[in-house]
Order: sequence, then structure tokens, then C-alpha cells
Amino acid sequence: MPSFIFVHCVSFTKCQCLPVRCLSQNKRHTQTTTKYVELIVVADNREISRTEAQRHVVSIPLLSIPQFYRALNIRVALVGLEVWSDVDKCPITQDPFTTLHEFLDWRKVKLLPQKPHDNAQLISGVYFQGTTIGMAPIMSMCTADQSGGIVMDHSDNPLGAAVTLAHELGHNFGMNHDTPERGCGCRGFYCIACHVFLERRVVLLEAQGDYAERLLTKSILK
Repeated sequence: MPSFIFVHCVSFTKCQCLPVRCLSQNKRHTQTTTKYVELIVVADNREISRTEAQRHVVSIPLLSIPQFYRALNIRVALVGLEVWSDVDKCPITQDPFTTLHEFLDWRKVKLLPQKPHDNAQLISGVYFQGTTIGMAPIMSMCTADQSGGIVMDHSDNPLGAAVTLAHELGHNFGMNHDTPERGCGCRGFYCIACHVFLERRVVLLEAQGDYAERLLTKSILK
């Protein structure tokens, strides 16, 4: 079974102050505080042109993403689905770096003023160069110019893109890849925090729990 390696942008500069509403609605003022992320999913023209693609795209974010982050007390709410049925609204190429920059620029200038949200992810039917199937800036959640990512729809099973999207969201939150050296305990499982996908089953790595909790207490994620 081929390995799919995630390549990510990690050189973005950290941004300005975050919108107050982002990740700020709390159930309780304790360590069990629930964070909320308003997500918009965008499907490019190539993706929506695929057979039964509309049903496919809609099912991706609804499938498993909320469940992936529920264990970390994060609620991911799908607040919008944008479908580019006629033409792409930003340049989409096989170069994932260029595509990421173009998508983030379009989100900042066009999408964010029209539809307030915390994060946007592009699901593309274009096959990226090399083994890259997803890319996202690190520690960028809720920023105006970097809170988003790109996902290549690399599988006939919607779960494949859903896992990749959840993985990119993790990078936006500031989570890094997990390795056995960092305490990864997902032996024999399909770990969404790993940089290589090898197995079929999916778990959200327990080792990320404490790490994510520390991240969520930082000012950039409040």
C-alpha cells in the first residue's frame, strides 16, 4: 500500500490578534472548556465535476471531523459549503504551495468579508505534485490570512479526505506530527496525527490530548 506523505508550510509568520468570537464560547470556565470552530468547506471545479461529487463533498466534512475533535473538547461546526460549479475562484494548480497561497489570499479578500468564519479548507480534485495530499500553515487558527488549508481528494472513500482535512485542522491549531519518540501509541491504527498514512483504521492520538490542551490555553487560541 503506498505511503502518502504530508508536506506542510511551517514558515508563515504569526499573525495579529484573533477575532474575539473565535474559539471563545465556553460551556464552563474550567479546564473542560469547550472550544468552537466555525468551518467553511470549499470544493473546487475539478472536485465538483467528478461523478456524484456533490454528494461526496457534502459527506466529507459531516462524516468524521466533529468526532475526531470531540475527544479534545473542540466542536467543529460546518457553517458553510462553497461549491465552484462553474469556474475556480482562485488559481488551482498541481503545485500545492502555490495553490495554498492562492486559496488563503482568496479567503482573506473575498470569502471572509462575505461569510464570517474561523477556518476554511479547500477540497480539490486536482492531483498535487509528488506525494503531497494536504498542506496548512502551523498555529494559524482564526487568523485572517492563514487560517485554512488545502486537501487533495485522494480516495474514492470520503473518509480519506475527511481524515486529511482533520489533519490539516490540527496543524492550524498548532499540532505537530506524532512519532513513536513523541509518545505515539497508535500501533496498528490509522493515526491522523502521523505524517504518513499506512493503516486503515482511524484514531485521534491520545498523546495529542495534553499537547492540544496546552495549545488551547495559549493566547493565539483563546
